[in-house]
Amino acid sequence: MKTIKKLSKLAATGVLMSAFALNFNACSEQSPLDSSKTGNGKLNFLKIGESVTRLSKKVSTSEFVTYKDGGELIVEYKGIENDNGAVEAKLTLKVFSETISEDAELVMSLDDQVLVGNVDVGFSPHGITFSSPALLTIEAKSLDLSGVNPHLINIYYDNPETGEWELMNSYGVIVKTEDGYVKIIDAELPHFSRYAVAWSN
Repeated sequence: MKTIKKLSKLAATGVLMSAFALNFNACSEQSPLDSSKTGNGKLNFLKIGESVTRLSKKVSTSEFVTYKDGGELIVEYKGIENDNGAVEAKLTLKVFSETISEDAELVMSLDDQVLVGNVDVGFSPHGITFSSPALLTIEAKSLDLSGVNPHLINIYYDNPETGEWELMNSYGVIVKTEDGYVKIIDAELPHFSRYAVAWSN
């Protein structure tokens, strides 16, 4: 079964995003994963791995991003074998030129158990902002999607002010259940925070 869900970009969102600066350091307090919720119900995080020891680790990368040129961060993960083959995930974050308030070292990480990651600033002063959102693309294959409704898979970000995960705007979501394939295309990261691929029930 193949499900393709398109989410239209809202022009008004782009205008609103440009109208105020997005703070990198707004995510100091993070919502717990075991009791996460959205405004519409409980959030179920899409699993990418299963560790016997449950010692969750982070796969991360960092990149020096400049105001003049912007930059791109890529995290690639290869995990356990299952019936569909080896689980793989690739995350790409694009920061556009002249959208970051100052040059900074950015760090992006991915948990090795669930499709939950984080974007933050490393080795930098507080108060770095964006004038427009960065775009995040997540592609994963060979996931175990049994019991998952492909129509409900989407991408969320952790809003520290409300303590809830909120739906992110994106260009679209592609799910191929039989291949365990999920792709989130050009999700607009509203601020540098945790993000997750999940479904709400």
